[in-house]
Amino acid sequence: MTDPIVAEAQGLATARNLASYGINVDLAPVFDVGRGCFITPRTFGSTPSAVSRRATAFARGLAKGGVLATAKHFPGLGYAKTTTDTGPVRSLRLRGS
Repeated sequence: MTDPIVAEAQGLATARNLASYGINVDLAPVFDVGRGCFITPRTFGSTPSAVSRRATAFARGLAKGGVLATAKHFPGLGYAKTTTDTGPVRSLRLRGS
């Protein structure tokens, strides 16, 4: 979803699918910035501005479909070298990086 218009349309399509099953909250979108690590394929881009535009558009699409969005992850996984699905990961961001 490299375009906010597409991201919003995908958010609406997702909302319609979820709503058809009675689901009214989506644990999405991912607001992490892709930094080349494991989470990158799930992000909306590699810069904060691109991610904010696209992820916000996806959330807007969810809202149009009657589904609440939950922005994630905090404090962020963009710098984590491995997945957190199998254990704790320490992610250090160096100043200026």
